[in-house]
Amino acid sequence: LGMTRKLDISRDLIPEGDNRYLARELLQDENGVDLTKVDIFAVGITALELLCRQQPPKSGAEWQSLRDGVMPSVSGYSDLLLQCIQGMINPDAAQRPSAADILKHPLFLSDLERQNDELRHQCAHLRGQIQEMEKQKTEATKTTELVSKTQMLSVKGTSPRAGHFQKPLPLPPKQVPKRPKHGNVPASRNMQICVNSSG
Repeated sequence: LGMTRKLDISRDLIPEGDNRYLARELLQDENGVDLTKVDIFAVGITALELLCRQQPPKSGAEWQSLRDGVMPSVSGYSDLLLQCIQGMINPDAAQRPSAADILKHPLFLSDLERQNDELRHQCAHLRGQIQEMEKQKTEATKTTELVSKTQMLSVKGTSPRAGHFQKPLPLPPKQVPKRPKHGNVPASRNMQICVNSSG
């Protein structure tokens, strides 16, 4: 309170603070550490301190357990609050929320903002369903057109597999009986004509 001053140090020389609030990655590797995510971890431990009404451990199994993302048993608080703190002490620094993300958490939204947020999620879900239905409709239309074309080709005598018209089989020639000529009358018939003539 009025005593804060900027330290003239490089990022490679990060002074260690109270180890009760330090993230594990700061103790393991100071190079390339995202200090904003380290601060988020400290805020999460501070929130747990307020909920449990006791100071966090300085070392030991419980200290390690908190760095593993395991929260102590806390009752009497909303799931939204516990979920928010759980995200803050995530062992993977990259998975911890930023300060801006925390302010967008439903826990810190007003009733109207929370309703708007739920409506946005519902709209996004509905858009996904509509896109899926349109995709299924397009596929069904293509299938119907393909079936229609196949049926038309079958009626016209087209082989769907060969892709060309089949020539119809030629009809057998019509058998026409030949009439015998006058000079080729069978002998039996000549005899019958002679008998009739003699009578």
